[in-house]
Parts: sequence; C-alpha cells; structure tokens
Amino acid sequence: MYKHILLATDGSENAIRAAKEAIKIATCIDALIEIVYVADFEKSKSDVLHSSSSEALDLQRRKKIAPVEQLIRDANLTYQVKILRGIPGQEIVRYANEQQVDMVVIGSRGLNGLQEMVLGSVSHKVMKGVNCPALIVKQEHKSTYPLIRCFLLSIHLLTYRKQHDRHNDRTAILLV
Repeated sequence: MYKHILLATDGSENAIRAAKEAIKIATCIDALIEIVYVADFEKSKSDVLHSSSSEALDLQRRKKIAPVEQLIRDANLTYQVKILRGIPGQEIVRYANEQQVDMVVIGSRGLNGLQEMVLGSVSHKVMKGVNCPALIVKQEHKSTYPLIRCFLLSIHLLTYRKQHDRHNDRTAILLV
C-alpha cells in the first residue's frame, strides 16, 4: 500500500492543489506525506543576493511551503519537510528513487505541447524518471463532477495495487 507519499511543492497554487489531492489519498490509507521543496540553482543565486543571511533565506523557503504544511496539519496527518538544492526535476526524481517512496504527487502548470517542449516541465520530468506511480494534478478547471474524479482515482489506485506487487511500471494519474 502507499505508506510514503512524496509531495513536491514550490508554494504555488498548483502545488496547493496537489497537496489537497495528496491529503485525500493519505487520509484514506494513513500514509506519511513528505513535503519536498527544491531550491532551484538558477533562482537561488538571486535569492542569496537579496537575502540578508542564510537563516533569512531558509525562512523565506519555509514560508513558501507553510500553506501546504498547514493543510496537512489541519488534516491531522503525519508529515516531514525536506528542502533540497539543485535542479527541481532532477532532484525530485533522485530523492524519490533513493527514498523508495510509494507515490509522488506534483502539481502541473498546464503547459501546452509547445510550451512544454520549449520550457520543459518539472512534472513531466518527474513522471518519466521516478520508479513509482506519479499523480500529476493539473490546473483547476471548472468541473461539475469532482466526486466522479475522486471515485475514478480510487478505482485506478486499487486496480493498480492489485495488478502490481510493488511499482514495476510507471503510472501517471492526471486529474482534470
């Protein structure tokens, strides 16, 4: 069963939506959620220049993930926070595979095909690189069927677990 869920977050609205989905899953199965934030090398240079100290920089990073932590605390779930440094997609994949997490949950900005090809997509890189199922939570669209989506996700997760001993295949679940 999914006992260790890695929730990749950057503090964005997409990450908060991903956190809400991770909470739904963890609540059903009493899983540990590990919140992972990656301090991007490209952005960290600028952050260091604009920060008064390393402690202030760490505080800024913790503030970015504070809303996600609050959601998980409000749900009375067990969680941990890990701040990594590097290129987000690569670091999330490396860490998830090293820790042998049972599932990765990540938000998506909703790039179209051309944007993704030019800009790259962290969620796409993570989905392709991790050795476990990945749940990619897309940008919110007005849907009149949210309960059907949750029901279908539950059926898919149960079916996946019955068909596979562990996570030999990569699975991506897209919520629309």
